[in-house]
Amino acid sequence: MQQKPRPPTLTPALGQEGTFSLCTFWYVDALARSGRLDDAVLTFEKMQTYANHLGLYSEEIGLTGEQIGNFPQAFSHLSLISAAINLDYQLDHGAGQADQVLAAAR
Repeated sequence: MQQKPRPPTLTPALGQEGTFSLCTFWYVDALARSGRLDDAVLTFEKMQTYANHLGLYSEEIGLTGEQIGNFPQAFSHLSLISAAINLDYQLDHGAGQADQVLAAAR
């Protein structure tokens, strides 16, 4: 999972620090677009283990896997959908083929 950098003077709420779900799904998308499909699939599948029983995500995943922050987090789910669509396309059509995905979205 990807850490969102915080300014050193900012103290996280309740002393907890987590990884941002949104950033991790962006990372999956970037891996898929760069042709690193095995890494993208591994990261995407690992993130699935952090969803709750309804498949929902919070804003952050805590160090021990608990969901912290805003819940449910719409931006996390939008990035999940985007990563899933692009990863699926890359797996079906070959690594690094993003032009047709982008054109279809217009």
